[in-house]
Amino acid sequence: ESDSQYYVITSPVEGYVSGLTKTNGDSVSPHEKILTIIPDTREMVVYLFLDSSSIADVTCGGRVTLKYDSYPFQKYGVYQGIIKDIGRYPIDPSVIESSYGLKYSSPMYRITIQPDSNDVVYAQHLYLIPSGSHVHADILLDRKMLITWLLEPLIKFFKDNK
Repeated sequence: ESDSQYYVITSPVEGYVSGLTKTNGDSVSPHEKILTIIPDTREMVVYLFLDSSSIADVTCGGRVTLKYDSYPFQKYGVYQGIIKDIGRYPIDPSVIESSYGLKYSSPMYRITIQPDSNDVVYAQHLYLIPSGSHVHADILLDRKMLITWLLEPLIKFFKDNK
């Protein structure tokens, strides 16, 4: 006779299971994360982590270029998004690792990005971006005409040597 007990735990939201770390028969410790429920909302967000040296010029409403690891940009292209939220305080690396599975050596600020689309389009087909996908992001900080960017060091040189 076994003294093990079985429990049924019902999710408070509709969705699907992601990041399942245990299988039938495995033991579970209190406070151990064993799965994530991804809400079935189709509204995706991207979390980007930046260190304090990169955060100064980032603003809400800023544009971001996204490259999904699941869909190489050389074939599927790049996608756009907008910065919706910038964390006020840095998050400890151990919290980032336990919550997101990412390793950093210093505290990071969490940036929330709303992609313009939840899908990747290729050859007239829509592909759903899998939850938990890794993404590379380029944040547009400033726009300049190419000639201005090229001549800026020269202009600065003449201004400094008057």
